[in-house]
Amino acid sequence: MRTPFYNERELLMRIAAGDAQAFGEMYMRYYDRLYKVALCYIKEHESAEDAVQQVFCRVWEKRESISAILNFEAFITTAARNEIIGTMRRKAKQYRYLHQCNPEEKIEHATPEAILVSRDKEAILSEAVASLSPQQQKIYRLSHDEGMSHAQIAGEMRISVNTVKWHASAALQSIRCFLKNHIEELSCLLLVISLC
Repeated sequence: MRTPFYNERELLMRIAAGDAQAFGEMYMRYYDRLYKVALCYIKEHESAEDAVQQVFCRVWEKRESISAILNFEAFITTAARNEIIGTMRRKAKQYRYLHQCNPEEKIEHATPEAILVSRDKEAILSEAVASLSPQQQKIYRLSHDEGMSHAQIAGEMRISVNTVKWHASAALQSIRCFLKNHIEELSCLLLVISLC
């Protein structure tokens, strides 16, 4: 049975009412376009994906007010542009910070404290990935560890590209939530190290 095709106004009304299927349809309509723009500016596959996922996460979080939007395309394009700019600013800030702290020191000569923090971050990320469903874990690992595209993952797992995109989005959202809940652990570790 074919999925019904809704016009944008109907989709917005259904999303506002909490219809996940309508949200999925809107996601499929705009994801590729926004991803291409993000990748063009950010130049990194994962960061571009994260930026677009963040835009859609915010749309879902504020879905109750979405039906008031008159031009969704303009709205989502502006939201994506702002997220891309924010991502680029954060990356530039991280780059400047790393070079201010260690202008001549290379990553290979990291301090024991930096190595400890890095290992703790990796452990928390591994725990976040382990908390995903088996299918989401596989999609996440194929994408992030193997560098496979959505189409390649779909072929490997014998599922549709849309299913891969949906699970990839859900996986990233779960990982973000997990990391937000564990940010205090890293903050405490950094504080302890700074006091040593």
